[in-house]
Formats: sequence, structure tokens, C-alpha cells
Amino acid sequence: MTKHCNKCNTTKSREDFTKLARAKDGLHPTCKSCKRETERAWRTPEKTKQYNLKKDFDLTPEGYKKMLDEQGGVCAICKELETTVRCGKVQALSVDHCHTTGKIRGLLCNRCNRALGKFKDNIVTIQRALSYLENSHV
Repeated sequence: MTKHCNKCNTTKSREDFTKLARAKDGLHPTCKSCKRETERAWRTPEKTKQYNLKKDFDLTPEGYKKMLDEQGGVCAICKELETTVRCGKVQALSVDHCHTTGKIRGLLCNRCNRALGKFKDNIVTIQRALSYLENSHV
């Protein structure tokens, strides 16, 4: 049995199509290779970042840019530029948020974001660490 792909306009074996329950014939209207090409074209790093900002924080790229501008383009804690490089590019500042309420607190560099994570956002522990550093400064 065969099926016609509405993207490449060719007739292919039914095995060349993914399942789609809501379709009349139970198969996706585009073949696997066309579907893969479409997904690959859509999944640029920029679009993936936009999608994740919206999904995870309900934050638009404009909202992120506004926060970044308000912070002067630097980390909200150390006031330094991000230096972590991934795939040959300096990472964007991370969106820091309260894990209980989901409320966004600011943008942090990778180092500060990970430090807060290691302290599990526990203010008492962070204050103890500060006290330790103040009292043990040689």
C-alpha cells in the first residue's frame, strides 16, 4: 500500500509515514523525510531558545531583552558578563526563577546560577557561607 506526500508530491510506501491518530488514514500527511527536514529547519538555536523561554517562563524574546537591558547586559549577582562558552558561542544569561512560585527573579551567569542551585536557594545556608567567608578571610 502507498500514500502520497503532500510536501514532496511523491507517492511512497506507507512505512515512510509516521502514525497520526487524528488523520483519516492514521498517517501523517507528509513523509518521514519531509517531516524531518521541516523540523530541522524549524529547530534553529534561536527558535529553540524562543520556544523554551515561552514554555518554561512565559517570557518572550522582547521580555528577555528588556530584562537584559535593565541589568546592563550583566549578571544580576556578580555584575559580570557571561563567559561560559558552549558550541563555540558565549551562552546567554540564564533566567533565574523561584522553583516554588515560578516567579522570575532576574538573569544570571552560569556560575552564579549554578551556585544558587548548589545552595538549593536556601537563604540560611547562603548567609552561613557569607559569614564563613567574612570570618575566615586571611
